[in-house]
Amino acid sequence: MNQINALGDKFSSKKLIEEIQSFNISSNTLSEEFGLSDTALRNYRQQDQAPVQRLSAPLSKLVMLHLSLNHVKDRGYADAFTVIKNLSIDETPFLSYISNNATEKLLQNVLEQTIKLEVPFKSAVKPLDKFREKYDHLNDDTLSIATQDDPELLLELIDDTSLRPSTRGDIIQALAIGARNKYLPTIKDQLNNTAPHLREAAIIGLYEYYDSGDKYSYLKDLFKDKLSNETAEGVKRTITELLEEM
Repeated sequence: MNQINALGDKFSSKKLIEEIQSFNISSNTLSEEFGLSDTALRNYRQQDQAPVQRLSAPLSKLVMLHLSLNHVKDRGYADAFTVIKNLSIDETPFLSYISNNATEKLLQNVLEQTIKLEVPFKSAVKPLDKFREKYDHLNDDTLSIATQDDPELLLELIDDTSLRPSTRGDIIQALAIGARNKYLPTIKDQLNNTAPHLREAAIIGLYEYYDSGDKYSYLKDLFKDKLSNETAEGVKRTITELLEEM
């Protein structure tokens, strides 16, 4: 029995779809990319028993997608679905190739092609692309949401020097407000950033912590120390204003 049917015997269609959708793939995407009707998806979700017969073409598509997603994930990609969407086989988009070639022989070839092709795309998936794939736009509202469900992606954005310093500063402040204690060291590190925008954002972000309890009282002395060494007038002005409130 080949790898595809082996996986089909191991997983029920319900579990298969659940695991695929854990990669942030919606039912609409499955319908659009693989021609699966709402009725078919609903029926698959109700099947708790693993299939014991030969896989149907629709299930073969889902099994191949599952294999490919996990293969790419295991190679260290944070957003496997974005990587897969950027792949092509014989100049055909990867997802379309799977959808159009749902036979065991060709699907095994798809997995082999994935192994060969996924490496060049690792550096091509930029943090901003991942953010837009997940939230559509980068603004105050989506940053607030991301602080709760994917703060690690915000850390990648902060380090993305292709973004404007002012945008990275907005992300630092959002992280300070939404993600709180876990990312305090990250925000403090930005006090030494060479970009004034990011230093100022770190100061403003750290100020959010000051009123949270006595354990943050040391921030006032930290601000005073930074004021004495700061060279940018705008950042100095911000620190001075915040010290007056502390």
